[in-house]
Amino acid sequence: MVKIILILIILNVSDLYSQSGWFHQKTGTQNRLSNVFFLNENTGWAAGDSGTIIRTVNGGADWDLQISNTTKLLHWIAFTDSLNGTAIGTYYEYNPWCFDFIIRLTTSDGGNTWIIAEQGYSTMLMDFSYSENVFFASFEGTDCWQTIGAVSKSTDSGLNWTSVNQGFGGYAYKSAHFINTHTGWALGYKATDFGLRVYHLIKTTSGGADWDYIRQDTGYNYLSYWGSKIRFINQNTGYLMGNNYRNLKKTTDGGYTWYQTDSNITSGKSDYCFINPDTGWIIGGGTIIRTNDGGNSWSSQNSGVTGGLHSIFFVNENVGFIAGNNGLMLKTYTGGLTNLNTAEQYFPADFELYQNYPNPFNPATIISFSLPHGSYVNLKVFDAAGRKIKELINEYRQRGSYEVKFDGIDFASGVYFYRLAADDYSAVRRMILLK
Repeated sequence: MVKIILILIILNVSDLYSQSGWFHQKTGTQNRLSNVFFLNENTGWAAGDSGTIIRTVNGGADWDLQISNTTKLLHWIAFTDSLNGTAIGTYYEYNPWCFDFIIRLTTSDGGNTWIIAEQGYSTMLMDFSYSENVFFASFEGTDCWQTIGAVSKSTDSGLNWTSVNQGFGGYAYKSAHFINTHTGWALGYKATDFGLRVYHLIKTTSGGADWDYIRQDTGYNYLSYWGSKIRFINQNTGYLMGNNYRNLKKTTDGGYTWYQTDSNITSGKSDYCFINPDTGWIIGGGTIIRTNDGGNSWSSQNSGVTGGLHSIFFVNENVGFIAGNNGLMLKTYTGGLTNLNTAEQYFPADFELYQNYPNPFNPATIISFSLPHGSYVNLKVFDAAGRKIKELINEYRQRGSYEVKFDGIDFASGVYFYRLAADDYSAVRRMILLK
């Protein structure tokens, strides 16, 4: 079986880029997707309602539903490599003693098998982040068993967690983020005898062994009113999404002072993502906005939907994904840009035949190639003896990048070769079918 998937084909460039830089993908589920995560441009996962977990190994051209062994809502999912990852959800259940529960799943085979590592009473998990294969979680605390908040980290793909907020116990933590395994910030609060909340922002450069005060606020000042999700890009530049999810604050001095960016979305914000100090996106309702100057100005992008966007993830400045209601998955190859002159730089400049993925494979794999201009294309697969066993493409193709799914279910294990010929270009690569 051969399945040809067109990634980007320029049949009418002005029409394609005048409408939207975001394209819909079929995920195979109608459940809400709360979070999306990618290791690279090809391999990613999304999680959401009713224990839904889906995975792709070809950039979203195909999504496969995985068995999570739970029907609870999953809020976060992340992987340290193609095999090891975790998915976490929090939920409420009526109980005479407690309302806050957590479910934590782990996998060591890419999600083919998910194990429930923890399920039960818990402090309320508010935020989840990752850096250099280390996961971090912030807990707000709950009245359940009079538990208090904490900042925790895991260095083994979510199997085990340890508290790292030594010296700052008794606080409820709204958000935590690390830019590497040593340097991170945490935002927490503590109620006073008069019912006010005292918020503080703390920083560590020792992986949580020691922390220093950065800022403290009460009432409706910056941290208390705006503090919901904090993300730092480097030692100096960070962003803070507010409790009302309508504005975004920015710091350029490591968190000591903050100012408001010009990023108002009247429908409220769901998530945001910065790939560097200057380039970032915010989603909310059905709105996508992008900045190229660190939040000083923003431009709107067309999502093609009126609401229900929940999570955004960018692999680099060009390739990004948005997950949302009813199994929605959007993808962009151009950072969401729709201007033809700007998008031109993302078109292939040369002929290229890429290594198949996965490799070794069983039974299917993806073969990718790029064409700098329209060409007659021939793509064939050969066995180790040089005999042709499958012709995948033999026709004219427009300029663009393509993926072809080769299914080896009818062939024996062994070494195979695939060859691309287009104009004067010819290239051969080796792949292994391992059953």
